[in-house]
Amino acid sequence: MKKILLLLLTLLLPCFAVNAGADLHYHAKDRPKTNTKYDRAPVRIPVDVEYDLATRQVAITTNGEVEATIAIYDKNGNILYYSQSVDGTYTIPDGYEGLVTIVLDNSDWYATAKIMVTN
Repeated sequence: MKKILLLLLTLLLPCFAVNAGADLHYHAKDRPKTNTKYDRAPVRIPVDVEYDLATRQVAITTNGEVEATIAIYDKNGNILYYSQSVDGTYTIPDGYEGLVTIVLDNSDWYATAKIMVTN
């Protein structure tokens, strides 16, 4: 019985989370083509993206060394926000519902993340 209750608790606990993280997908610009059949490990960039469901805010934090611009797009490709600095908190407009795409752009790489916004 204890195992069943513990299992139910671990399954239901994430349903009450207020913040949701978003995974950034890294892409190199002008990467030379290779003929190897093995993929290398993905590059990790020190950027955290958190979405707060209650306040409808996207918080983006870095280690202070990331130089990139940020653009946040709605589901139709319209720009909701654009900034020259990455660190900050961005509020999704009230009434908007759907997919939000976050793009970090550097001269050598870009990274994307997607968040589903619901009311």
